[in-house]
Amino acid sequence: MDSFDVKGGEGMLNCIYCPDEFFVQGKGSKEHAILSSIGGRKISRNICCVKCNARLGNEIDEHVSEGLKFLSTLCGITTGRGRPAAAINNAGCHNDLPFSLKSGGEIVVSQSKISVCSESETINISIQAKDIGSAEKLFSHQLKRFGKKEEEISNYQVTTHKEYIKPVEMSVSMESGEHKRSVAKMALTYTATLISPDRLRSGIFYDIIDYINNGSGKISLVYFYPNSTPGNVELPVTSHKVVIIASSEKKKAVGFIELFGGIRFIILLSDSWNGGDIYKVHVVDGRSGKQSNYCFSKDKVNSNVFAEMSEISEEDICIMFNSVISCALIKQVEITEDKIIRDETERFKL
Repeated sequence: MDSFDVKGGEGMLNCIYCPDEFFVQGKGSKEHAILSSIGGRKISRNICCVKCNARLGNEIDEHVSEGLKFLSTLCGITTGRGRPAAAINNAGCHNDLPFSLKSGGEIVVSQSKISVCSESETINISIQAKDIGSAEKLFSHQLKRFGKKEEEISNYQVTTHKEYIKPVEMSVSMESGEHKRSVAKMALTYTATLISPDRLRSGIFYDIIDYINNGSGKISLVYFYPNSTPGNVELPVTSHKVVIIASSEKKKAVGFIELFGGIRFIILLSDSWNGGDIYKVHVVDGRSGKQSNYCFSKDKVNSNVFAEMSEISEEDICIMFNSVISCALIKQVEITEDKIIRDETERFKL
């Protein structure tokens, strides 16, 4: 099969992943250039049908969402549907109590622990809770068990002790075939916003469409990329970037995806490009939703960029991931430091 032809009547487009389904141009299923789950906003509705969007979402995109869930939650990503990143329950334990990681990096103890020891006329009550207010409520409740109220006790002593949980470390994964197929789909989706629907279906993207659709192909079309991606934008850990470069001279189109400011991929979109030159960049801050789109000049591109399609070492991949995770953990430390400062300020006001 050499191409996907536009059929089904004037103004109708076939789904590129199952050509038997058709939809009105501009009315297809919403495909995000950067996945909505990690903060993407830019979409195309000229690519596929609802069924294929759902199928590929479950089959490949969900792997990316889960693989990057820790970073999304830690960085406080707001999804493309306006929802905060999902909390990670049971992210760890502190003093034998499980805690959750909330969107934005806040660590919250999700349970309380109470121990009571009675010795003659003395009752010792030890309470571990998520905050002082919760501990006070539990203390009053425990007194009721003994038929007492605080004002009825003439001699008691309360000692409070606040602990701050250390930064949470969890795994991040983006190395499976499903991850790479999803990355390829992101690059192709952004490409679809730059070209006509007819060109998307002209056959020049058949290999990458086939790769996205079912993972087939004699060679991989997606590789980790160790260098800075074109576009001259240094990204914070909350941002993502997609770059499309198409050369009429080289007859090739490549995409670059940079997630969370440093997890980078290069994608061979077409080795039979027959259109004009494209040098386009889309950047989105996954936390605020702020987007920017711009062009950059041909002379800013390394002449070897079309030949840089090869696997990099495991060491380089680890360095790449560790750099991103370290930046995210620094943000979490800053959140904890701010909380300590606020708590101490409130304490001295009393």
